[in-house]
Amino acid sequence: MIDTIRFKIPINENLVSDLKKTGEEVIKYNHETKTVKYRIYKQCIQLGSYNSDVSIFIDFSDSLFIEFSLPKYVLSHNVYLLYDYKKAIEKFYFDISMNISQSFPPPESWVIQRLDICYAWKFKNEEEAFFVLNRIKDLDFERKKKYIHDTSVMYKGSAYTVKFYMKQPEYFKHDFKKLIFRGQEDLAHHVFDVARGVLRYEVTIKKDGLKNYFNKEINYRQLNDDWIFDRLNYYLDKLLKIMGTSPYYENKHKLITKYGYTRAGQLLLFLNFYESMGRNELNNFFDRSTIYRNLKLLKEANVGLKVNSTDIKIRIPSIYVVNSDGRGASGV
Repeated sequence: MIDTIRFKIPINENLVSDLKKTGEEVIKYNHETKTVKYRIYKQCIQLGSYNSDVSIFIDFSDSLFIEFSLPKYVLSHNVYLLYDYKKAIEKFYFDISMNISQSFPPPESWVIQRLDICYAWKFKNEEEAFFVLNRIKDLDFERKKKYIHDTSVMYKGSAYTVKFYMKQPEYFKHDFKKLIFRGQEDLAHHVFDVARGVLRYEVTIKKDGLKNYFNKEINYRQLNDDWIFDRLNYYLDKLLKIMGTSPYYENKHKLITKYGYTRAGQLLLFLNFYESMGRNELNNFFDRSTIYRNLKLLKEANVGLKVNSTDIKIRIPSIYVVNSDGRGASGV
C-alpha cells in the first residue's frame, strides 16, 4: 500500500538546534563559481522495534525533511504490504519525539513530498513470477524511459516512476543481510521464504505528481485506501492498455477479416508463440523486423496480447495479494 514516504516538516529554533547537535554537516561546493551549492545537516537514525533506518536532513534554508520506509519501520521488511499506514505514522511521530526531539510539530503539519504506493502478487513459484515480469518488460510506458535489469523493470519519469521487480532477490540483497547482521536470523530466513514467488509493483509519486492530482500540499490525513487503489490501477492500466484478453476465436475472426486466411494463420501462430513463451524468446526464432511487423499487424487488427497464460491475473485488488490483513512475517 505505502512504502517509502518523505515529509517536509515545519521547524522551530529548538528543533533545529537539537538536530544540528547530533547531525553531520555536509557542504557541496560549485568549484566553477566558487560558491556553496548546498549545505545540509544529515542524520541517519534507527527507530522502531527493528531499528529501521530513518534519514533526517535540514537544507541551507532550514527546511527539515524526513524520509523512511513505513513497513520497514513497523515490520522490519517490505515484503508484506502495510495497511494501517496512518497508525504507523502516528507511532513514528511518538518515537521520533521521544528519541530525537520533543520539539517536533504534530504529523498533521507534515507535508508529503514523495510517496511510494505499492502492491504485490504471490505466484506459485519464482519461475511463474519471473515469466510475468518478462512479459511486462516487453511493454513501453508512454513518455517514460525504460530501464531493464535481470529481475526488474523501471519506467522513469519526472512526476512519477513505475517499477516491477522480483521481491525475493531484492530482499536478499538488502534487508536479509541487515537482519542477519542484527542477529535476527530466524526472522530473516522466514521472510526470505515468504518472498518466494512475489512480484512487486511500485509507483513513486513525486512532489509535482502529488500537486498535479490534489492541487495543493497534502498530509497523511488526505490519504486513504480508495485513492491508493485508484492510483495503482490508473498507472497499471496505462501500461497494460495494449494487452487485451481476447479469446482465440475472436482473434481469428478479426485477423481473417482484415488480412485473409494465409496471413491470419501466420499471425495466429506468432501470437500463440508470443503468449506462451514471452517476448525475449521471440528473438531466438524471428528477426527483429518480423517481430515488429507482426506486432504492428496485430495492433492494427485490434488483437491484444495476454499478460500471462496462468490463472493468476495482475489485478488490484487481487485474491493473490501477498497479504491481505497487514500482518507481518513476525506476527505483528
